[in-house]
Amino acid sequence: MTRKLRWQDIAQMFSCGRSKALLIVHQMRATYVGRTPFVDEDELEAFIREHGEIKLAWPKRI
Repeated sequence: MTRKLRWQDIAQMFSCGRSKALLIVHQMRATYVGRTPFVDEDELEAFIREHGEIKLAWPKRI
């Protein structure tokens, strides 16, 4: 069984803050427990291998 990563784990891995970590989480298929999204560690690694990077696009301000 693979490890489930919270946004805090991803923020620590990529040395970024909460907002960027959540953008990364929402680019993949996240599993929610309550209001907390979790991403499979293997799925994150596969996503990076497949795409070579994680492109982030900030939502447009209204």
